[in-house]
Amino acid sequence: MKNVTQVNGKKLSKSEINLLAKLADKYGVTLGTSNEVRTNPFTGAAHSLPPLAVALFDFIIDNYRKGLVKGSTVASMSNPKAIPTAVWDKARYTFLAYWPKEFYDLID
Repeated sequence: MKNVTQVNGKKLSKSEINLLAKLADKYGVTLGTSNEVRTNPFTGAAHSLPPLAVALFDFIIDNYRKGLVKGSTVASMSNPKAIPTAVWDKARYTFLAYWPKEFYDLID
């Protein structure tokens, strides 16, 4: 994740590069080696996503479902290991910036 500097030919901003480094270092997020399909369980919409999008998607969705995003559950408010909302939101905004259709189909 620390070596990613561009997505779809677009250069990542410094804050996006810092986010990816933080996700790798602090939260153990890693990149896969191939595209994977992710599905919205409510609508059935599915997309094949590149490795970075898969990593972001899994971080966003899995941590929210587990109640590990600060403020997503009452328990998360006192959990010292809860992910700050600002970090989680930055991951969502980064996904939205590079994969908008997939964001609206899978996450929003």
